[in-house]
Amino acid sequence: MKSLLLISIFVILTHHANAEAPLNEEKAISIVKELYSSDIESAESIDPKWANTEIEVFLTDLNNDKKNEIFAVIHQRFLCGSRGCMTVLLEKKEGNWQSILGRMITHGYFESFDETHNGYKLINFGEGYPKLKYINGRYQFEKP
Repeated sequence: MKSLLLISIFVILTHHANAEAPLNEEKAISIVKELYSSDIESAESIDPKWANTEIEVFLTDLNNDKKNEIFAVIHQRFLCGSRGCMTVLLEKKEGNWQSILGRMITHGYFESFDETHNGYKLINFGEGYPKLKYINGRYQFEKP
């Protein structure tokens, strides 16, 4: 009985030690910095006095798999313009974070809807923008 209890405790502790830490904003920012490091470094190298990049993230489950996707806006003088800043949407697929949205420039507004397409919620980037649907592995504007 004692050995069974010890084995059970070992299995529980081993599983807990190998479990991935939950995604939080700090970890999400680190993921975005790593995936887009070349864009950020290139932009920051243009003029060192503007080398301050800020990343704003929002975590949301878009496909009801109980795992959050990362919506991020990269605020950097040379990655932003009058229409907004570089915006990315990432999903973890097969253990790797991948973009599920082509590069977009937005003002950081993000909205998801209860309505779904191919199992993913429709999303929008603000008034005047059409809703985007999940088609062929990524979010895109539906062609009329």
